Amino acid sequence: MPTAPASSLSRRLYPLLFVLVLTTTALAVRIATTTRPNSHPDEFVHADAFCYYERHWWPPPLNADGLRYSPYGWSRVYGGEVVYILYGQAGRLLKPVLGEGGLLHRTPIITGDSRLFLPLVLDSNVCVLDYRLYRLLNCLLWVVTLTTLLVLGRRHTVILALALLLCSLPQVVYLYSYANSDAWAVTTASLLFAYAWTQRAHPFGSPRDAILFGTLTGLLLLSKQTLWVSLPFSLAVWLLRSDFPPLHTLQGIGTIARGLAIAALMALVIVLPLHMIYPATQPEYARQVEEMREQRARWDLRPSAPVYPGYRLAARGVPLRAALTPDWVTMSLESFYGRFGPLDVRLPDWMYPTAGILLALSAGTTVVGAFRNRRRWVWQNQLLLGLTPVALLLPVAASLYNSWVVDWQPQGRYLYAALLPLALLMAGHASGEARRLRRLRVLLWALLLGLSHYALLIAFVTGHALR
Repeated sequence: MPTAPASSLSRRLYPLLFVLVLTTTALAVRIATTTRPNSHPDEFVHADAFCYYERHWWPPPLNADGLRYSPYGWSRVYGGEVVYILYGQAGRLLKPVLGEGGLLHRTPIITGDSRLFLPLVLDSNVCVLDYRLYRLLNCLLWVVTLTTLLVLGRRHTVILALALLLCSLPQVVYLYSYANSDAWAVTTASLLFAYAWTQRAHPFGSPRDAILFGTLTGLLLLSKQTLWVSLPFSLAVWLLRSDFPPLHTLQGIGTIARGLAIAALMALVIVLPLHMIYPATQPEYARQVEEMREQRARWDLRPSAPVYPGYRLAARGVPLRAALTPDWVTMSLESFYGRFGPLDVRLPDWMYPTAGILLALSAGTTVVGAFRNRRRWVWQNQLLLGLTPVALLLPVAASLYNSWVVDWQPQGRYLYAALLPLALLMAGHASGEARRLRRLRVLLWALLLGLSHYALLIAFVTGHALR
């Protein structure tokens, strides 16, 4: 199946695109080093999980003391996300090297009763959080992610569009500037999609390709659950862009089945320890989780008698349609583009519709180009383009379901699985488009990138947000 190369204009200017790595990384580092500790969503509990895994390789028993629990009675060490182990062990190695020369935010945290304030005794039960270290690890992850996508994007327009899209959303750059696990999830989802798009051989007949796809799938399943819904689209890309063996023979069917089985087995092996073995070591795992939440949660968020508005709406008998309000739609879309901190740092009102119009126009150029050049699009690309509306709506449906079943939280970071189909929708088919359409696309990308940089500048450089 042919791959659309980058347009001639983008080939001439392609080296300049790596300036995006420098400018966006500079902005992310600026946010990481100037904003105050725990001023970002759930950063405190994220950092506590990183700190725990500096000294451990395995989750503690459920409801363990010495951890920081969220208002919902949950600690991030139990989430089965491998990034906490990786960053924790990296922190263990880097802290002695970096020292205390002003680079790190060294914040002592008593890991016992959260109501205990003084006296502060520094002993083995005290976790010393280095917020800047964890933040800068995410900044490094941003460099690796963006550079990888830009290198692959030189030959694959869709991957280039994904890299540009990540830079065009201020919220994504912001996500890589503080301590969290969401950035790792965006990276794993992006790399899985990039591999699925760029592989050219016979993955079903190549155990190596199937093992690699299974490994990336396993890493995605060891990431934040909000990005799991990106897996079906990446799987569809992997299948549709593969050279299938003959389907009318038993040998061809067996080859496909073997490739899928190898990938599934590899993914299973990777997720087995944290997602299966650990829960099996905790007797009556689901009951213990509920008891932990009951004991550790804030009084108005206890499962037995939740009184916090929006919490566990389904259990209260509230219909699903009640969760889908105009405020839910507005806050989800705005925070998908850029609402920072605990969603209280907004950009100027005009930026949100402007960004929405630019994104819609960019996607519209693809629709127009696909219609005009429909005969030049192979059926696999046509089918993938047809699947994009479903792939876009799936994260929205998952986020809405979470707001209904768990807590009413219209947050744009829950929608980032939509970045992959959106990149396909905004990439077009550069080799088959008219020159005017390609120039319009380049102009729209330039406006989106400029708007994103301006948004981060006025929020965190000249605006001094979250200082």
